[in-house]
Amino acid sequence: MDLFDRMRMDSYRMVRAYEDRIAWSSAVEELANKYNNYTVPLPYSEVRSLVKSVTDWTWEHRDNFGDGKRRGVMNLSGSSLKLREKQSLGAARTHKVRRETTRNVIRRAREDHPEASQNELAYITNLSRRTVQRYWSSSL
Repeated sequence: MDLFDRMRMDSYRMVRAYEDRIAWSSAVEELANKYNNYTVPLPYSEVRSLVKSVTDWTWEHRDNFGDGKRRGVMNLSGSSLKLREKQSLGAARTHKVRRETTRNVIRRAREDHPEASQNELAYITNLSRRTVQRYWSSSL
């Protein structure tokens, strides 16, 4: 694994422990210096460039790391519901949010392109023609 990938992988796990971007940058630089133990180490300028890249990206995306799920959005953690019931409620909420999002995308596209056909709106919105057709009457 190269220096960039080693720094990147470790930084995903580390970034949430820092509240200050400067301290975060210093920690990543220290990590880079530790990992730059090749037979012929990378030049300082290249290491610094990698540090900046990893630091900036992980800092901007630090709240998105984890398992990718928004657990707790429905505040069911303290409830007496069984896991299966919580999952069912979560699935129903997700389905509702997706339906509304799709409906809004089609509605906005129809407002922006009032003369467009269903096929054209499917192309514009990057949705299938069948999906546009399904939401056509409710997106007015």
